[in-house]
Amino acid sequence: MKEIAKALEKNKTLLYLNLSNNQLEEIIGNQFIESTFVNWDLISLEIGFNDLLLIQIQEIWKNIMRNKAIYDEWRLKEWRERKWMAEEEALMRVFVLEE
Repeated sequence: MKEIAKALEKNKTLLYLNLSNNQLEEIIGNQFIESTFVNWDLISLEIGFNDLLLIQIQEIWKNIMRNKAIYDEWRLKEWRERKWMAEEEALMRVFVLEE
């Protein structure tokens, strides 16, 4: 598990990871706190049914929620841009048909 926690620090593509019911212990929890603090791309980390401390789960959750908020903001911006482009394209079709 140490390797997975370390790999998460460099991850740029993984968004979801399920590590539920894997007998993760406190020492691994600290590593995942560090990993999720450094990793700004992971938006979901399932870690239920493990032997982590509540404070560790809260810290990991805080880091994941930070990432999720950034991801949602980016997706909303992307959606608005696509909507705007579709409207522009529709206006251009009308303009071209009028000529």
